[in-house]
Amino acid sequence: MPTNAYQIWLTFDGEKQKLQFPVHPEKIKLKQGSSNQSVDIVGLGEVTIMQEKPEAEVSWSSFFPGNPFPGMQVASLTWPEDIKFKIKTWMGSKKPCHLIVTGTKINLYCTIERFDCDEEGGAVGDMNYSITFKEYRQPTIRQVKVDAAAQTASVPKTEERTDNTVAPKTYNIVSGDCLYNIAKKQLGNASKWPEIASMNGIKSPYTIYPGQVLKLPT
Repeated sequence: MPTNAYQIWLTFDGEKQKLQFPVHPEKIKLKQGSSNQSVDIVGLGEVTIMQEKPEAEVSWSSFFPGNPFPGMQVASLTWPEDIKFKIKTWMGSKKPCHLIVTGTKINLYCTIERFDCDEEGGAVGDMNYSITFKEYRQPTIRQVKVDAAAQTASVPKTEERTDNTVAPKTYNIVSGDCLYNIAKKQLGNASKWPEIASMNGIKSPYTIYPGQVLKLPT
């Protein structure tokens, strides 16, 4: 049972995929510095463009348990290698994730900048990790408004919406394929073949044929 009021969630693909971190870190680091820029504009000399608040950086270190223990924040255990695979997949997707730490002000879209992990010595199955996120903002084209008299420039604030949905991956079936092997080769986990079957409306794992195009979980 959870021992703290807050929870740490990472979601992906429009909240369709979710991960709750099973063990809370001792400390979460939130970093945010100044990002004002000085630039030369012809005829005005040097002016300062006041930016919006800089992107935040969030990081922490903890571990993924290989066996249940009282300090877990989740109801059921997910094998550390499966969590590692999921995070690595999201990290390589070039799409932002949504990081939420309930009970705090951390609620932002972000990219996974760094993810390092290794086996816990002396604790069979446990995996130590450290992770760093950087706040993501949807790129927009903005106009700079210049006040020649005051020698200042500003960037008008615009409404931004972050789209982190991912188009489904597909796979063309060839002779000799089965859902078990497709899941193992394409997803890195053979036990995910029922997800493939469900996504494609396949009621029996044997009713697939060469040339059929399957949608795959991301």
